[in-house]
Amino acid sequence: FGIPRTELGAYTGLLSSSYCFASFVATPVISWLSDTVGVRPTMLFTIAVGIVATILFGTATTFQAALIARIIAGTMNGNISILKAFIARTTAGTRRVKAFG
Repeated sequence: FGIPRTELGAYTGLLSSSYCFASFVATPVISWLSDTVGVRPTMLFTIAVGIVATILFGTATTFQAALIARIIAGTMNGNISILKAFIARTTAGTRRVKAFG
């Protein structure tokens, strides 16, 4: 990406933290979307976009493209909360702990 070695840590941290921050911000929105549209369509959408974003990250040729791909992937990571809520709703109370792994 043409990043100087002295700034490599800062850029790596920016890539890592952008994913987490995007996930933090998007989780309530993704959860609302799941309640509005439904669990299945929301899960399928977030998984599909997450796959595309991960492929884009792997093939990025500039830092900006890699950063945008990580932000999109982090945004789609909000589907974890949907999955946990779905498991909690569909599993009997005695088997819930085992269902969460």
